[in-house]
Amino acid sequence: MSAYADERPERGRRARPGRGRWALAVVIVAVPLALALFGPLFAGAPGPRATSFTLGGGHWLGTDFVGRDVWRQILLGGRPVVLTALAATALGYLVALPIGLIAALTHRGWLEELLMRPLDILLAVPSLLLILLVATVFTPGAAGLALLVALANIPDAARLVRAA
Repeated sequence: MSAYADERPERGRRARPGRGRWALAVVIVAVPLALALFGPLFAGAPGPRATSFTLGGGHWLGTDFVGRDVWRQILLGGRPVVLTALAATALGYLVALPIGLIAALTHRGWLEELLMRPLDILLAVPSLLLILLVATVFTPGAAGLALLVALANIPDAARLVRAA
């Protein structure tokens, strides 16, 4: 028996990844998410005297073509993006979950076909193209965009729920 016998996993068991790997993953997800959600708190007041997160008189990420601080724009724009994505996911699964469960748990083949075949037809339509086309024509705003993305993701989510 070697001196390293205690470090090897038992036969049939996989070695668990170290805590450092999980900590790095949490940091990679948590830092941008925290900046997106709490960014407006750090962005400072609008106007020419807004010096949020600047080094001296400069800007961390420079300015855009009209002279606005890019870092401040990122801090202000993160929250609506995250909240719109969360709302779209929640709305999509709110509709897809009952459809997928009914299709999976029914013992009537005609009902499953009635629920799932229209969704299969919608899967043939490129969802990103559909979202961009409708958003360009109607300019829906944040709530409308969340609803539009949710509607485009219902077929995928319903099939996933049914398969699970």
